Amino acid sequence: MFIAYLKYKKSWILLIGLLLLLTNALIQLDAGIRVEPHSLIYLNSLFLIIFVGFLIWRYKKETAYYKSLLALSNPIEEDWFQDIPNLITIFQIVSYTRYCKTFINIIKASVVRNSPTSSWNIRILPHGFMR
Repeated sequence: MFIAYLKYKKSWILLIGLLLLLTNALIQLDAGIRVEPHSLIYLNSLFLIIFVGFLIWRYKKETAYYKSLLALSNPIEEDWFQDIPNLITIFQIVSYTRYCKTFINIIKASVVRNSPTSSWNIRILPHGFMR
């Protein structure tokens, strides 16, 4: 699931990598800036450690809400509205809206087909984000 999250955030990761490379190139090419090679390695290492820590923190923060929604969807109970966690970000609001629309469509289909709602497989998350 973390690999899917990294693919989802690929553009941000590439932007940070490009900015790091640009900074390194400017430090190396500017004659007015004198930096020892081991200092540059130390700076890059520190930056990458902080960046990886930030990615892990954001992964845990962003996927906690989606995991709770996923847990609610298997199977859907009648009182699922009470178990929805608090909405904080716009992405959570969008997921909640998808969840509600999907649930309503399943109810409509089950009324027409006279089938139980718990046998339906629900996909509520952005494409490729979580499975």
